[in-house]
Amino acid sequence: MTNIMAFAKNQTPDDLVRYLQSNGQPQQPALPGLEAYVKDPRHYEKVGIIMSDSQASSSVEKSEDAQKLFRIGDMFITGTGNGDAIQYIAHKLKDSDAEDPLNLSRDAIKIAREQITFVKDEQLNLIVMGADNQYGDGSVQIYHCLTNRFKDPFKRDVLSIDGSGSQFVSKANQRDNDKGLSRNDFSFYTIADIAVQLYDLALAATKSSGVNDRYQFGFIIDGKSAALMSPDVSLIHAPKEYLDSKGESSSEKANDNRNIYYSLIRKLDKAYSLDHKINWRLSRVKGNVPSEKGILAEDTFALVQQLHQIRNEIYSMIKGYVEHYNQPEKGQDAK
Repeated sequence: MTNIMAFAKNQTPDDLVRYLQSNGQPQQPALPGLEAYVKDPRHYEKVGIIMSDSQASSSVEKSEDAQKLFRIGDMFITGTGNGDAIQYIAHKLKDSDAEDPLNLSRDAIKIAREQITFVKDEQLNLIVMGADNQYGDGSVQIYHCLTNRFKDPFKRDVLSIDGSGSQFVSKANQRDNDKGLSRNDFSFYTIADIAVQLYDLALAATKSSGVNDRYQFGFIIDGKSAALMSPDVSLIHAPKEYLDSKGESSSEKANDNRNIYYSLIRKLDKAYSLDHKINWRLSRVKGNVPSEKGILAEDTFALVQQLHQIRNEIYSMIKGYVEHYNQPEKGQDAK
């Protein structure tokens, strides 16, 4: 009973330019300000977010505050199924020497198949995300592991979802596709765009009785990673962002991160609300009341500007958080 998601973006505006050229289109569409947009360095970052709620069940109880997202080195793993089994796999992997998400996924599947006893029809599915430095490009990779059904993981190019809330996420995705509201080219996505989109889908997932809104995030920006957890989560294997220099739980960091978490959720709520208002006004603009159209169009543009601003704030917050927890310790070189 859960909802887990991961979204990776490795495309860049240069990829879009090459696509347009290969299809006989101008190198840059004639849109005002596009040149500056193409040059924006935020659009060239290889980024990803992995996200989970905090509801889990075992053979004897259901928990509303379970840790289901775990940092393994600079990679992340989350799962749906028996909460104890997910935590067991994370515990076994915490000292893993896997250097890329593919091998980490294979290690997780091996542990599940060799060390966990499954009852009839039980499923244990995992999502692994990390920057793949094996080939030197640092692209963010996602692997979906159906541990007790397949011996190898499935690679996902952009989005991976699982859990009892995934049916609601899929319906929300289909709804947006049918209405032309989805963006299928991610060349200009920043990590803020991903955060806003996943938050929208996470809210849809809470329609499932097996999903709550105590979120756990894993962020990756150009190979640097950081975890941010709901303060209501009981941390079994606390990520480094919640530990002091001795590797012990830090109340100071937990308090700082609590403030950041709630601030991020407020901004994501604001972005969600603005997006809803914009879509509502656009539907009215298409209506048959001429007197409304000019006013609504002007009002919609103002709301779009506000949405851009809140996305910039979300970007700065996530980027700053990741950079803060990837600064070198005194006497050490940066990664």
